[in-house]
Amino acid sequence: MPLILRKGAVAPASVTIRIPPDIEIHCRPLDTPLWCQAEAMAREVGAASAATAEVPDGARMLGLGEYHLIAALADLSWSGWSGIIGEDDKPIPFERDLIRPLVDGWWDIAMLWYRKYTATRSGEVAEKNGFGSVAAGTDATAPNIAASAATLTAPVPEASPD
Repeated sequence: MPLILRKGAVAPASVTIRIPPDIEIHCRPLDTPLWCQAEAMAREVGAASAATAEVPDGARMLGLGEYHLIAALADLSWSGWSGIIGEDDKPIPFERDLIRPLVDGWWDIAMLWYRKYTATRSGEVAEKNGFGSVAAGTDATAPNIAASAATLTAPVPEASPD
């Protein structure tokens, strides 16, 4: 679904990501500042761990980078959850200190959350790849709805003296 901004529109204060069968993770909506902050945190943690340990091969390094990004996004955005059950079959109340253990221990939940949480942004980025602004000043992904308009290869019309 495309993002449509209207004058006076306000982003929701929270979004809920549902993960089957019964888990809900409440989080801050994903926006550019949050994404950039998470990327910066992931790079910082990755650089610190690479400086103190043996640097893994390329594929492992990419995997660790994605893990650090997921963990940073969770740290920055999660505000609550429901459906997380402990070994005693009782709900585990949300606590910020439990985010990392959940991401580390239940990677399948973390990955499903990450994919759903970033799905809109990933679609927007993919849609724009290779489709920047063109010479006529329009977006290359936009349809040409003016049938009589000059094409991109047509010369600029001369001004009428009238």
